[in-house]
Amino acid sequence: MNLCYNKSNSWENMLKGIADKNDVEFCNCNPFPLEFEGLVNQILAKRIDPSDKIYDELKKKVAEQLVSQTLRKDDLHKMYVSLPVNHILTTNYDYILERAYENDFNRPSKTSGEETKYSLHRKIELDRKCFHHIHGEAKYPSTLCLGYEHYVGYLTKMREYLRAEQKVSKRFDGNAVTLRPPKINKDGKTEQEKPSWLNLFFTHDVYIVGLGLAPCEIDLWWLLTYRAYLYHTNDSGLRNIMKNRIVIYNSKYKYKNLLENLHVKCKDVEVKDGDYLSAYETIHQMIEKSIEKRGEQDEN
Repeated sequence: MNLCYNKSNSWENMLKGIADKNDVEFCNCNPFPLEFEGLVNQILAKRIDPSDKIYDELKKKVAEQLVSQTLRKDDLHKMYVSLPVNHILTTNYDYILERAYENDFNRPSKTSGEETKYSLHRKIELDRKCFHHIHGEAKYPSTLCLGYEHYVGYLTKMREYLRAEQKVSKRFDGNAVTLRPPKINKDGKTEQEKPSWLNLFFTHDVYIVGLGLAPCEIDLWWLLTYRAYLYHTNDSGLRNIMKNRIVIYNSKYKYKNLLENLHVKCKDVEVKDGDYLSAYETIHQMIEKSIEKRGEQDEN
């Protein structure tokens, strides 16, 4: 949604800016997490004393562009944060959604002092609404999920969180260890002391808006595939709890068939003449009606 108002902060522009400042080559034909790694290694190759601190250096530069970002017009964001939902998940690092909800917003997330890199439990509570920056937040540059180094480490943490126990089965070629899910109840609580946004994908309706969900988003793709596996196999009796729906709104999404195979509903929304603002308004109306309908079903 941010790009409806400020196209200069696209991933392409930010990565190109890093490349230009460090006099290295930028290629927009690569997936951005991999291109970030490419820039990192080009910079390292030029340095006399290369160090892994390069990741923190570049993340700080990205964060500086986003930490105080505001919109000249935020009607669209206000429209979405006013939906009757308790949780808002975002892969963005900025605080535009929080500022749309609370004009003078300026506070750290509840786990800022505990999660220094990953964001399984990261949340900002405003009244009764929780904002989850699942890929990190700008005030804490080391948490920004940039590059495969971060994505793979994050995915490892996600797998560890969802592992309640290990089930070992004997096969002709040795032992096979399979992940098993935690015991999740209908309120999204688990055996873990700290709840995570991951639990919502098993217990709450999730509406995905404005996220391209490219193949390089390996953390989210893994979560969707794992969720589908648990549903179809009814592992640990989770099917009785997983009455929720995952819905993605997009325009001619090329992975539609794949997502539907992963127990995700796809809703096509037409974008006429590049008018994304109108498309987002249409999606908002669709979600509002869906929430209302689901509420009526629960009452019955």
